[in-house]
Amino acid sequence: MERKKKKALTPVPTAQRLRQARRALPLGQIIFGRPLGLSQNKMSALEKRDDMTKVIALAIEHIYGIQADWLLTGTEPRYTAEGPRMSGGTEDGAFDEALSKHPDVMEVLQELLGLTVTKDPPKTRGRKRKQ
Repeated sequence: MERKKKKALTPVPTAQRLRQARRALPLGQIIFGRPLGLSQNKMSALEKRDDMTKVIALAIEHIYGIQADWLLTGTEPRYTAEGPRMSGGTEDGAFDEALSKHPDVMEVLQELLGLTVTKDPPKTRGRKRKQ
């Protein structure tokens, strides 16, 4: 009797794991990306290509409780010990509070995402108004 060969399991791409995790919450791309500082276009790109960075994966872990290692490699467990969170977003201020405690993380995120943030308000041109 001849044994049937087992098909090798096809590894699930990073993009597909991200999509599965987002849909399991269930959140749309805009709502999921907002506390991460990611646009819907960037979320869509992350769910189509396997180019997620470790920094983005760690931000997702911090905000949503989805393990960065699982997102990047598929290594279980899928969730942190606290389990999945619907949102750690800016609505309740948790993300802003975490970033205020770790400003270096915000700088790294901005640099990696190609964002430029000015700390000083823009200078106005022309004369100052007399009061």
